[in-house]
Amino acid sequence: MGSRTTPKPLSRRQKADESIIGTNSYSIVSKRSVEKLYYPSEPAFLKSFVSKFKRRAPLINRGYWLRMRAIEHVVSNFIQVAEPADEKRRKVVVNLGCGYDILPFRTLWQQEQLGSQSASDDVIFVDVDYPQLMKRKVEIVRNNDILYSRLSNPVYWPSNEPESTPEPVGGHAVMLRSKNYIAIGCDLRELSTLKKLLQREMDIDDASFLFTAEVSIAYMSVEAADKVIHWASTFKASTFCLLEQFLPDGPDHPFARTMLDHFGKQTPLKCLYAYPQLEDQRLRSLTNGFTSAEVLDLWSFWLDQATIPRSEKLQLNDVEPFDEWEELALFGGHYFVLVATNHSTSTKYLPDIQSVTIEESQISFDVVHEQGALRRFGAILVDGIPNNNSGAQPVVPNMVKYHGGVTPENKHTGFDMYSRDPKIQIGIPFPEEIMCHTITRFGENRVLLAGGRTSPTKASSRCWVLRHGEWMPTADLIPARYRHCAVPVQIGAQQGVLVFGGKTGSGEVLSHWQLWTEKHGWSNLERTLRMNRPEARFGAAMMADGHSYNETSGYLMGGMDAIGHIHEDIWMWELSIEQGRLQLSCREHTHIGGPWTLSYLGARHARFGATLLDSSIGLLLIGGVVSGPLLRQHEEICLFRAPLTFCGISLSFKPGHRPLLVGFGSAAVDGNVFLIGGGAVCFSFGAFWNTSFSMISATETPQKSAPFWRLRRSKSLDIPAPDTRHPQDFDIPLPIERESGESRSDFQLETAAVSRLTVTSEDEFRVMVETREPEIIEEVTLGPCTELWTSSYLTEKLGHERPISIHSCSSLYMNFQTRNYTFKTEPFGDFMTRASKGEHVYLRALSVDKPYTTPANLTDDLPTIAEDFVLPSSFQQASDNQHSSVLRISGAVTMWLHYDVMSNVLCQIRGSKKIILFPPSDVKRLQYLPGQTTSELNVFLDHQTLGGTHPVEAILEPGQVLFIPSCWSHVTAPEGEEMSVAVNVFFKDLQTGYAAGKDVYGNRDLSLYQDGRRDIERIIKAHSDEPPEEAKERIERIATVLEGTAALAADDKAQKEVTRILRSGADVPTDIRQFYLDRLAADLRGGLID
Repeated sequence: MGSRTTPKPLSRRQKADESIIGTNSYSIVSKRSVEKLYYPSEPAFLKSFVSKFKRRAPLINRGYWLRMRAIEHVVSNFIQVAEPADEKRRKVVVNLGCGYDILPFRTLWQQEQLGSQSASDDVIFVDVDYPQLMKRKVEIVRNNDILYSRLSNPVYWPSNEPESTPEPVGGHAVMLRSKNYIAIGCDLRELSTLKKLLQREMDIDDASFLFTAEVSIAYMSVEAADKVIHWASTFKASTFCLLEQFLPDGPDHPFARTMLDHFGKQTPLKCLYAYPQLEDQRLRSLTNGFTSAEVLDLWSFWLDQATIPRSEKLQLNDVEPFDEWEELALFGGHYFVLVATNHSTSTKYLPDIQSVTIEESQISFDVVHEQGALRRFGAILVDGIPNNNSGAQPVVPNMVKYHGGVTPENKHTGFDMYSRDPKIQIGIPFPEEIMCHTITRFGENRVLLAGGRTSPTKASSRCWVLRHGEWMPTADLIPARYRHCAVPVQIGAQQGVLVFGGKTGSGEVLSHWQLWTEKHGWSNLERTLRMNRPEARFGAAMMADGHSYNETSGYLMGGMDAIGHIHEDIWMWELSIEQGRLQLSCREHTHIGGPWTLSYLGARHARFGATLLDSSIGLLLIGGVVSGPLLRQHEEICLFRAPLTFCGISLSFKPGHRPLLVGFGSAAVDGNVFLIGGGAVCFSFGAFWNTSFSMISATETPQKSAPFWRLRRSKSLDIPAPDTRHPQDFDIPLPIERESGESRSDFQLETAAVSRLTVTSEDEFRVMVETREPEIIEEVTLGPCTELWTSSYLTEKLGHERPISIHSCSSLYMNFQTRNYTFKTEPFGDFMTRASKGEHVYLRALSVDKPYTTPANLTDDLPTIAEDFVLPSSFQQASDNQHSSVLRISGAVTMWLHYDVMSNVLCQIRGSKKIILFPPSDVKRLQYLPGQTTSELNVFLDHQTLGGTHPVEAILEPGQVLFIPSCWSHVTAPEGEEMSVAVNVFFKDLQTGYAAGKDVYGNRDLSLYQDGRRDIERIIKAHSDEPPEEAKERIERIATVLEGTAALAADDKAQKEVTRILRSGADVPTDIRQFYLDRLAADLRGGLID
């Protein structure tokens, strides 16, 4: 009789290795997105490595394109450089920690296009990574014609020819060998072994090596990573290219905090603290054997016009709309590319960037923080009550409003209001739901709202004027634009708003100067402008600083051109009346001498998305991103102060309160400078929102007279009533921070609370089920289980040695699609010990006798504890129609996003649990693959992709029950430190529609969907003989029909199939029917994607 074998648990090192291997999955999906969108005419090299194409967000696409482009730049230069005839060596490109990257195959293809005599004919590419990963990669290459055809005479190991490939060395081996490509499975900590394998394949002393490491050795220990660099320097002619993260302004920078938090969950960036700065990285390479090194951040790499041609950048704009420039700059500003060599070479790999430091101001500044609302890229308005004092400012400020923009729900609605007065009235609502617009106060209590956008392709021309307490539409701003500049002006007796620049929905960047007055509406000032004028730009900073009866003047600086370069010029503009006519003149100040010159300012004034603010402190340039390396904290706010000095302001922010000065609003009020809103999507690491608003004062004693300025109203958040205590009397709330390791709750997803009720009768339960909304049911009696089911009791009753099948995950977040967990069979007692300790383990009890064919039943499967659990008599509908009853026990692990086809009640017995649920109408935004009831979307990390959804949240305590209606997507997470124990009771609440066949888990899709998918196949086939663009257009129209937003064309070839789908499911609830129609529409579109 054979004995049961328990799989050997992974060691800590093996778990860490698997986590590092896991980073390959995300990056390769992103690179596939770049490949498909940005290189449509090239072979689909990555298609075989990605099971299903997933289009990434524009920021992710552009960021990965930049990473790929930087490596490609270095490799191309290495290949093309000519060596002296007497030193001509064969070139070898070694990709260390290559993952599924296809650099060799794409480079070989590119060189093929240049002709057979290209420089790559004598180049060998070597891919190196963990043996288990390389084994999978080689198998994919072997079965893919696009990849395989690039190889010359490939030989695989193991092979039918024993002598063809050397035996492995210590478990590491050459797995594929050809004339121009070698695949090696070798741990980078086994460097002597790797060198032996290379020596077997080539004469390493007669070769010139380029080693590349794209975010691969970053996960190693400092000692191990340094050994890799030093090892590479021991080759006779070696160049080393490193691309990874750094900390240009330390770990407290908001982007850096978000990035470190993200990687800290599973794959900490261990070298980052040892080598945080670019100079640290340069010296690192020199102390590890290389003799020279160049290093550059990726944002500066992008900005260099010689590195990436203008024509190439223009082509990127044609791929997809893009307006995440600040976020791209933040990403590029935290990544670098380094090239080090150990031999003399004339090759210059990277451009030189002049390092400039701005002097810090000697003036002391005070910063006060208060709770703020989450909103960015809105427009600010200082409002108040009319001032009747002659000659004084027309409005006495008593409120600051921050309008529109985007909130965590990706909505442009509403505004946030800050005021001293706790009883302030909400005031007049804004007329427009918009972002990247301007709101300008001018004259006697007049306000103009102009332009903006809802998306990068949907600019607005609408304008509104506020007069006599009412918003009134006024003349449109033509062409429609966003990210333009607007300032108040006065010319003679007329007051109005001067607008410059901006960007249209078609991507055109404007150089227009236009003036709005109440009398004339919009006037084009182009014909009045003299020859000297600023180039077209958007996102510039402009202000008006001088007024007289006949003229207004001011300054313009920064802004971006069409290809993403930031202008470094400074202009003074002047609007005047000359001989009875309006005249606009512009004069460049950048090169005329004096302190306001490019050499003095060091281009740190050249910014995109900054604001110019005339305040009691002086003229301030605030925030944005700069033309060059990332702004340091003391450079983010700069002061232009008499006698024409330019200096940075160093502010001491409390821990957790340093704002990210992107997408913010600024205003000068009561001698203070207000910074409101702001934040950014920090690449794929999560969104950062400024949770506080800041008040900056140059006075030694800031104004703290009560009542204090507070957030009094927010339409995007449920803000509690204002606290009337003095700000020094209580701690200002900090944004949520992860503790060491992983956190269960750090995400910026705004949710509504699930409502709570009591159910005392069968009728009340039935009404709840028919309403189809999640509900927390309180004051229920579930039997003695809530008292008895401790870890020791369950272990005693079920048996310590009882074998059970569990999910064991290396991460907090289980993912059904990527299978980042393993199924393990282990004694129940051992599992309970691990769960109690908070390990990433999870049990979903199965049927004891027929686990794969019969639903779980607590009574039949676990009779020794079944009587402890009692379903309330008012839940009779669930009891009578029960499908299954499932025991669930979990440690510190979250369940993947999924939906159940049957309704269920989740009865919490021990511990607490958080459940986030999405209504059926959100399904099109939750990234379900065709035919799947699970999504790979991580609600806790990918919240930036959840815009437009309507999640609700339940915190379930012991003794409470959550009703989860069918087709409500949901994800669960532990809440608190105690192990969670619960019982799920699934039941049928539909009269018809369930699919035929066995349904073990209660998640077999309704026949509406299963039959509909067959019709979808017929629809795609019916249009397969049409030209691709025509077929795509017809398919899209049918998809909108299924979504209920269009009518079916009478002449459509697939009319019968579409009609059959629309008529099916008539007897199921409307929300479930539309849920499946939305899924079919997504499947239909997906059938033409990849």
